[in-house]
Parts: sequence; structure tokens; C-alpha cells
Amino acid sequence: MRTTFCIALASLLLLNVMAQNAREAARPRARDIGLRVGVLPAG
Repeated sequence: MRTTFCIALASLLLLNVMAQNAREAARPRARDIGLRVGVLPAG
């Protein structure tokens, strides 16, 4: 019973990491596509 729980927990953690990596790859960062974010003009 305990080993089954440990295997399930490890699988969920691995899937979570894989999902985060897929999300990061699917959405480019603003700087990567040439956008300037958070820069206000002087004055």
C-alpha cells in the first residue's frame, strides 16, 4: 500500500514538471519576440 502511494506521488510530480516544461515551450517570453514590457517613457 505504501509503495503504491509513493509510486503514484512520484508519477504526479513527474507529470507536473513535464506539464510546466510544455507550457514554457508553448508560450514565448515577451523579450524573445521583441516586446518591451515595463518600460515607461521619461517625463
